[in-house]
Amino acid sequence: MIKKEIITRLKEHIIVPVIRLAQASQALRVVEVLHKAGYRVFEITLTMQGAVSLIKKLKKEYRESLIGAGTVLSSDDAMLSIDSGSDFIVSPAFIEDVVDYCQSKKVTIISGAVTPTEILKAFHHGSDMIKIFPASLMGGPKYIRSIKNIYPNIDLMPTGGVDENTALDYLKSGATLLGVGSDMVNQDLVHEKKFAEIEKRAGTLLEKIKNYKLKTFQAFGA
Repeated sequence: MIKKEIITRLKEHIIVPVIRLAQASQALRVVEVLHKAGYRVFEITLTMQGAVSLIKKLKKEYRESLIGAGTVLSSDDAMLSIDSGSDFIVSPAFIEDVVDYCQSKKVTIISGAVTPTEILKAFHHGSDMIKIFPASLMGGPKYIRSIKNIYPNIDLMPTGGVDENTALDYLKSGATLLGVGSDMVNQDLVHEKKFAEIEKRAGTLLEKIKNYKLKTFQAFGA
């Protein structure tokens, strides 16, 4: 799948579940639950032992889904992730070597940045989108709106504090994607094997996004 198609599909799905758990086996179970709930995009963080092998496994089992690598901190990390089949790369900061490597491989790169200066620097260097983390501590939707006022052509993915109560506010403020982590993939729920609750939370959020997209389309069409 070419880079342009990856970006288009990311924008269509909007939600990027960020899966950061203690064990790869737990992450595999969570992906299964989220896939059942209707999700087709997943970010597997490299902080998890066996993350690269998990990405390779997920690409085989969920061929129609987009599997990305998160917390990519070096070009070596990026190389291993892309070789394992990652469709996109996410870094918590703007790391030039990572961006350069992803660009050389024509792979979508989402770099982390916070301030207007950092955001513009990451974008000008070749980042396809910008991850704003922690979004809630930076002012939430109001901050996203402020950034979009000065950089309307830069796609933003707020992460941190994005849940079913705040998701629509972020979208209305101009966010392109939404990174959803512990607010949906709660480690306590995973540890207690309350996967039905995770599926319920995930389904509620997904339904809200679908309804929002439908209303936006209808308003645009009108």
